[in-house]
Amino acid sequence: MTELVQGATGLRIAVIDTDSGFLQVFGKRLERVGWEHRVRPRSSCRCA
Repeated sequence: MTELVQGATGLRIAVIDTDSGFLQVFGKRLERVGWEHRVRPRSSCRCA
């Protein structure tokens, strides 16, 4: 596994999906490889 150099900035991505099953599986895979991640609650705003 690759280690980041101290002080280096890591890659950040965002995944936006309405399929909670996909997000759950994706989150478990990120945990398995040791990647830090956060799950944000879905916004109730239906702005057009």
